[in-house]
Amino acid sequence: MKRIEIRKKEFKKKLEELLKKVFETAIGSLITVGYSYTDGTLYVVEGTDVFDNPENEFSEGAMFYDGSTIFFVGVIKSKKHAKKLAKRVTGDFTGLFGEGYLVISVALTDAMDEAEIVVTDEESKTKKTRSGSVWNSGIRVLKSNSFSIEVPEKIFKVCRKLAQEFAGVEFSILCKATREGDVFRISEEFFIPEQEVTSGKVEFKNKAEMNGWNCIIHKHPSGLRSFSSTDDETINGNNDVSILFCDGEFVTAVANIKISEHEKIQIEVQQERIKIVDEQEIQVEGIERIKRKSYPQYSGKLGSYVGYEYAPDWREVIKNGKS
Repeated sequence: MKRIEIRKKEFKKKLEELLKKVFETAIGSLITVGYSYTDGTLYVVEGTDVFDNPENEFSEGAMFYDGSTIFFVGVIKSKKHAKKLAKRVTGDFTGLFGEGYLVISVALTDAMDEAEIVVTDEESKTKKTRSGSVWNSGIRVLKSNSFSIEVPEKIFKVCRKLAQEFAGVEFSILCKATREGDVFRISEEFFIPEQEVTSGKVEFKNKAEMNGWNCIIHKHPSGLRSFSSTDDETINGNNDVSILFCDGEFVTAVANIKISEHEKIQIEVQQERIKIVDEQEIQVEGIERIKRKSYPQYSGKLGSYVGYEYAPDWREVIKNGKS
């Protein structure tokens, strides 16, 4: 196996150059480029077993398939295409796995068979592979169940105050979230978008004012302690962090981590890993922007009625003499 040493700060540049040379040898051929979790190898092979139909190309972003992350399936059309693809695959790979020890396996005519890329970094400790060679990974592995969310006490009190004012209905507020490793930190800064709310829906009146915020805290009526399918399709897919508030506490959350231009990994954060930090008294600004949706009401000899979004107009019910 060919051994290539690369300084950590040059990893992306050298990997891109190496892939460019490999891809140029495959011009005109159908190839698959992927990363195998089983043996930690970035592989380039002729043909594909990912799709039943070889004509079906997968050429943008990364996807997961049978223990691998697939970066590209398709035909290398030219040197320009090879250069462009090398740059994208390098970016996708380093975005997913960082910059560290790597084995590249190439099964192409006139290309190297295999190379061991060793990243040198004087500040890092060295490890030994099973074969005994010394290498430096430089990669921090983040497990899905290690992620946590830190919410300022101020934001918790805002949610609790709003829940007291708007019991029995939903509402949402916006914050800003930053990620440091496996910790998402929520800002004390928040914004209440203009919205009309019911027991089962939040209707935002001006979605443009939601730009610039990447965290949403969504409140459910008592007992509804999980995100709805509508939540999953809307707010959970369009924010970096979505937190559910119910029964006076944060009960669950999801976080999205971008792995390529077109792909995100969604992680569920359990209640015990949502932590409240800091402590201070707060004033809720913008509370007037949440308005209860009004419905037809009747009060008379037959009693008092309040209509709902899914119910008939009670004025028509009384008029027709039905109950």
